[in-house]
Amino acid sequence: MIGGVGQDLAEELHRKRFDYTNLYPVLGVIAVVVIAWGGWFASGKIREHNLAENKRIGQEYNESLKSPAGPEKAGGNKETVTSKENDAAIDVPVLPQAATQNTLEGAKALAEYWVETYNYLLDTGESTPMTEICHPGALGCSQLINELHDLQSAGKRIEGADHAAAGTTCFNEIPEEVTCIFVLEYTDSATYDSKNNLLRVDPAGSYEWAQKIRFIDGKHVIYEAGKPTYLGDGKK
Repeated sequence: MIGGVGQDLAEELHRKRFDYTNLYPVLGVIAVVVIAWGGWFASGKIREHNLAENKRIGQEYNESLKSPAGPEKAGGNKETVTSKENDAAIDVPVLPQAATQNTLEGAKALAEYWVETYNYLLDTGESTPMTEICHPGALGCSQLINELHDLQSAGKRIEGADHAAAGTTCFNEIPEEVTCIFVLEYTDSATYDSKNNLLRVDPAGSYEWAQKIRFIDGKHVIYEAGKPTYLGDGKK
């Protein structure tokens, strides 16, 4: 009997000792204060990170211009380059004056100029105009260049596939950055091997393309490029 009462008493004391329900309101207030402080602290850190990242990108871009970029740099200073398709002289793209302005219109001009550098790359295999406006880490630029160089190394070539930008829209998501989205339209194209045998024919079409652009050291630089779903953007 005594053992039963003692056990009941011990269980009651144990239950009261670990009953924290009366502290719930206090803990709730503490949690709200901690979350609010954390949000303020995080927003400051994010801003600090963006400024540091912008500085880092500018430094990397400037270093990339000082160092040789390999075989694709050959002939970059020429006014014209011979097309691999028909031996015709093709003018080297010239950056428009509007693209040098630190405005949304300036970013838009650069985004559309990038299409000219892409056509030039396809026509001549020369990537200098594109690399001059793309950050080395912009995979959307480097992948296009590498894919074409791999195709040419295999003795293949592409005819056609002229590209044009349509419906370009640019907006700021953060003060240091402009996102431009446009429809990249292209004409029919044909791929040939080194013996001039037709390998494939691709019909005309279009797809959306996006670029994240920053104004660094007096000029716009594309530091990300790709399909909007890849970059996580959408039209606004």
